[in-house]
Amino acid sequence: MNPILWRAELDVELPSANVALRKHWAWRRSHTRDMLLLIRSRSIAIPPEPICPAHVRITQYRKRLLDPDALGMTVKPLLDILTMPIGRKTYGLSVIRDDRAATMSLELLQVKAPRGEPARVIVEVSRG
Repeated sequence: MNPILWRAELDVELPSANVALRKHWAWRRSHTRDMLLLIRSRSIAIPPEPICPAHVRITQYRKRLLDPDALGMTVKPLLDILTMPIGRKTYGLSVIRDDRAATMSLELLQVKAPRGEPARVIVEVSRG
């Protein structure tokens, strides 16, 4: 196991695909920008160079667990935030070079949040 080079803990619950896809595109864009600002406000140090190849592990502590096939669709906005800004996508933290399978491996986990504890997301990036 490679050491973790970048880690972020966010006090949010990523919306399920059913919820997100029913929203207007402007809401989804705003939600993505809000997550970007949340990461930046935490003053999490960004690596000087994008990590490539990268192994990204995203652990979601959720109040209600999702189906395994729906879990992958919840992290798309988060992965877009981690990548480099390219073309029309003017935002991105440049933690990883790209979210294609050739440059990144993805590990998704979900854990039922204990009663009374808030939902949260932990993102860990290591060289993969």
